[in-house]
Amino acid sequence: MIGTVFCIVGFAARPLLCTLWPRHCQRKWTPVRMKSLTMTLLLFNRRLRTVPNGLTLLRPLGTILFVWLTLPSAPAGSLWTRWAPFLIFLGIVSSDILDGWLARRLNQTSRLGRILDHSCDVLFILTALSTFVVRGLVPWWLPAAIAWAFLLYAVNVWWWPVDQPQRWFLSKQLGHIGGILYYVTTGIVTFHVCTQERWLSPALLWGWFLGLALLAGISGSQHLIQLWRRAFHAYRAAPMAGNPPQSGH
Repeated sequence: MIGTVFCIVGFAARPLLCTLWPRHCQRKWTPVRMKSLTMTLLLFNRRLRTVPNGLTLLRPLGTILFVWLTLPSAPAGSLWTRWAPFLIFLGIVSSDILDGWLARRLNQTSRLGRILDHSCDVLFILTALSTFVVRGLVPWWLPAAIAWAFLLYAVNVWWWPVDQPQRWFLSKQLGHIGGILYYVTTGIVTFHVCTQERWLSPALLWGWFLGLALLAGISGSQHLIQLWRRAFHAYRAAPMAGNPPQSGH
């Protein structure tokens, strides 16, 4: 089971692994290789051992504790146990704010740090919302829409990077707004759980979820259109590259 998890994480984090070890991207990516590279990445790479990245990597640990305390089978009883998920959520949000500030303050900004930051963000958001799906508080299509938008973003920005700036400024703005609203939504539902589901009406929550899923759908669609346009232009440019213009001599 643990090996399977490392394998899945390795395939998802291929851009991260290519950043750390570019020569490995030229070799065959087998499941065994994925597990070994991911474990090496997590345990031994010096480029991860910075203060901002260490703070970022605390979020997956907080995510595990958050899920354990919000599942239907979670231990109940004291006031502390009931409000612990919301305190963990505040800690995760604080780490998301502080790691970027520390990276700029300590001059430790990097592409690796940005990939780690976005990956830990989406890991927490999707895991938390999926836990709320199990509890019947969130519809399944909300985390599915967010995962779809993030997957297209990752392919568009990480897997297929380009030197030219993106033409559509709106997609970048929607990504920033969506990232904030995903956290806000997780916080709202967490607070709703901590108040024993007495704070908001189901109709109000589902209206909010529908709007957020629509935003994620629009953001993902723009990335999909960008990918299609880039693939189309690359396809049209391929014959030209293979047939250089002939000289007149």
